[in-house]
Amino acid sequence: LARELVDNVGEQATTLVGRCLPYGEGITFWPVMEIVKRAAAVGPTLALEESRKRIAAVVAPDPDADRVAERLSTLLGLGSNGASTDEIFWSVRKLLEALARERPVVVVFDDVHWGEQTFLDLIDHVADWARDAPILLVCLARPELLEERPMWSGGKLNATSLLLEPLDQAACETLIENLLDHTEVDDLVKERVTQAAEGNPLFVE
Repeated sequence: LARELVDNVGEQATTLVGRCLPYGEGITFWPVMEIVKRAAAVGPTLALEESRKRIAAVVAPDPDADRVAERLSTLLGLGSNGASTDEIFWSVRKLLEALARERPVVVVFDDVHWGEQTFLDLIDHVADWARDAPILLVCLARPELLEERPMWSGGKLNATSLLLEPLDQAACETLIENLLDHTEVDDLVKERVTQAAEGNPLFVE
């Protein structure tokens, strides 16, 4: 569903995607690093100064563009000066707000249930403080995320949650037909697939 959203709004909005990792060192801001790299077209082969210039160009003409670029370059491991958590939060928000001045921004964060507390705090920061900018944050997660962030299930300003229920029998059969381009499938095979998948579209696929 998120992929469909990104595909459908791609011509009207800037779309950025970041994924939380289940394990590893230095992964707290991994999803943010992914969206910064894409937004500023920054890659590992670029020199530090060129990376900073590209990030600053995205944020310009904001008077804090150079400062934002320095903080985000540090986040990407391209600078030596450390940035505090508050500075990183501020810099990420400024980047998204700058992009949103051109056209709406859709940011999809996947597997947020694996996100560390600091990263979840960053999402809260952007959602709470970037209210005047057309930014949509789409957070995909398993239900257990709500144990860490119960307010995300409802009651948070300008936010809503959507619980995806398992697909019913008819929807599973339709999905099977669509995936196989309407090739004839024995009813017994359909039944075995739908029973084993228990309504999970990934398992059906």
